[in-house]
Amino acid sequence: MMNQEDRSENAKAQSSESLSHDTKKELQRSSYTRTQRLLATIGLVIMAGLIVALIVLFLTGAEPGAILAVLFCLIVIPCVLYGFRLYVDYTVRKDK
Repeated sequence: MMNQEDRSENAKAQSSESLSHDTKKELQRSSYTRTQRLLATIGLVIMAGLIVALIVLFLTGAEPGAILAVLFCLIVIPCVLYGFRLYVDYTVRKDK
């Protein structure tokens, strides 16, 4: 006969197995390719680096031009990339 600890350990093992199985299914169902996920991760790392650079520049009292350059990169570059993606999606759909 199982005691309470055995039951809770079995329940934890089953839930972790089902979680990992569900996670694997979720990754398989992803509509993004591995390259797209890698590029998104690289983009997030670059954005985080720019935010850290902005904080450091602000706290050290850097020139206003340097701070504005980092702000420009944080705002304009993602917007341009988003617009480029919209344009490419529009032209690809139009060709089909």
